[in-house]
Amino acid sequence: MNRKGIGENHFTASGDSAAIRLLTPLTGRVTAHRRDSYIAALELQMRDTITTEPKDFARAAVLLYDICRLKGQDEEAQYLIGVFDLPAMVLYQIQQLVHAVAGAHNAAAPDELDRAVTRADDLIRLVILALEGDTSVDIVRRTLDWRDALSGIGEHPERAAALSRAGDRLTYIVNAFFFDRLTAMPALRDYIVSLELGI
Repeated sequence: MNRKGIGENHFTASGDSAAIRLLTPLTGRVTAHRRDSYIAALELQMRDTITTEPKDFARAAVLLYDICRLKGQDEEAQYLIGVFDLPAMVLYQIQQLVHAVAGAHNAAAPDELDRAVTRADDLIRLVILALEGDTSVDIVRRTLDWRDALSGIGEHPERAAALSRAGDRLTYIVNAFFFDRLTAMPALRDYIVSLELGI
């Protein structure tokens, strides 16, 4: 296993401190051909992200931001920056933690799993501070279920199925949160639907 897959980069606050990063070059600095090629590559990733199970609308939001920037769709890009407020950033980090553990827990050392449990505890506290109402209750409950399944997997490897189920339930709630935010803007909703339908 590549230890970076489940290492410090994924389980600490600094690992994904900003989901919206300036990943793409400014459109004025690249040729039209390079820009079009890059947009096509991003859109392919975007289609895979929202049509392949498990879907990941948190990552889709980041990809969409880069696509909109490169296409010069400033209104949509500005809206997507606003999508990533504090609650969304916390949920984005939860999603990344679940993905990191799902991809590496079988070969992870006990101390790495312990760090993941500690990180989950930190994120639960942040959810309580950042979110309100039913969404907060659901996320906390699902994150606790996932964290409890993870904490017992070192001594009981057969609990991998329970961890997977808990991760799926947690991912579903996080995806629903980001899907609702992305599709609240009609232009983005139409774009997402067109990708899902292969139009």
